[in-house]
Amino acid sequence: MTFLSIMSCNNKAIFIESSQKLSKQESLLSIKIPPNFHPQSKYIQVLKGDSSKNILAYGSNNQIHFFCLESLSLQKSTNYQQYGPEGISTYTGFHVINMDSVVLTSQTSVILTDTYDKILQKLDFIEWNSQHTDQPYLIFAPSRGSRNSAVRINDNIFFLSFQFDLKSDDFKNTPIGLYYNLKDNSMHEAEMKYPEFPSNYTSLSHNPTMAIKDNCLIYSFSVLDEIYLFDKTKGVTNKQNFSRFNRVRVNTNSGGNSFYNQIKRPRYLSIIYDPWKDVFYRIFYPGYEVSGNYDDNYYFSLIATPPVFSVIIIDSEFKIIGETTMPFQHYDPSSNFITKDGLFFGLHENHPEFDPDHLKFARFTVEPINQ
Repeated sequence: MTFLSIMSCNNKAIFIESSQKLSKQESLLSIKIPPNFHPQSKYIQVLKGDSSKNILAYGSNNQIHFFCLESLSLQKSTNYQQYGPEGISTYTGFHVINMDSVVLTSQTSVILTDTYDKILQKLDFIEWNSQHTDQPYLIFAPSRGSRNSAVRINDNIFFLSFQFDLKSDDFKNTPIGLYYNLKDNSMHEAEMKYPEFPSNYTSLSHNPTMAIKDNCLIYSFSVLDEIYLFDKTKGVTNKQNFSRFNRVRVNTNSGGNSFYNQIKRPRYLSIIYDPWKDVFYRIFYPGYEVSGNYDDNYYFSLIATPPVFSVIIIDSEFKIIGETTMPFQHYDPSSNFITKDGLFFGLHENHPEFDPDHLKFARFTVEPINQ
């Protein structure tokens, strides 16, 4: 998806003097993985049940593997068929409800399955689009680490969505997402609409990520400094909130759609809520200066796993209380999860302790900055 240099900020953000930082803990969380298993999936979700028995759902090759974070052992694996009566095609994302129930998305369907590879119900998303809207939707693939996460709201799974060819004024009439009802296998649009965006904002730059707290949906957009709060009782509000990281400057007139400029272009990658610390983490990519003399595979690798990023720490009043810059090519900003023990990031493939036979995560905790 193309990113534009908007980064709007009409007013100065309200900063509290930086008082918190992310502190890396010494030991790595390490899980032995089965053969032929990709050790760097973006499909990841933690099931927060009993906090001492959190389950890590990890996607790979039309499978979901469930690991117990207490015993660091494999509990179960799915093996969804691609073709046939029980075929799901290839999933583009998943939202695990529990160890026996998973919502999958493909390019054509939303599918409720069990974890024994049986389809329970399926909604034809193409047919729904043709009957319910003149401007077809796509669903952002859920459970891509912290990016595009879906959330459970009563009997519904709420998905972030995308529509083509929207201009700034169009968003004021565009729902902020889609509800998939688990009970009756139906889909409907959210009642709340997007706010007024900057005049140069289009669907080419529209890449939201979402967190939820107290039934309020908190949106971070890749090219906007503001955070937006969508609350059915309070309406839509925004909070000025931007990174202090030095950003790479991009010449927007020099092939804005190229891989080269995608790598250079600053953007916010995701927002995550930590219910144990009552803080938000907003992950920021400042852009990366790269030569134009490499083949496409090199550029793809930098886009898939950004080599640099920072984590902004935001308190419950949406004030920035700290920002931590991560070491170069040490962690994958999209492969992350939160438990009561802290914020975990998967290792970058160039990390000195990366191991293709193990899932490895570094643990970070919020600590006060020594004055």
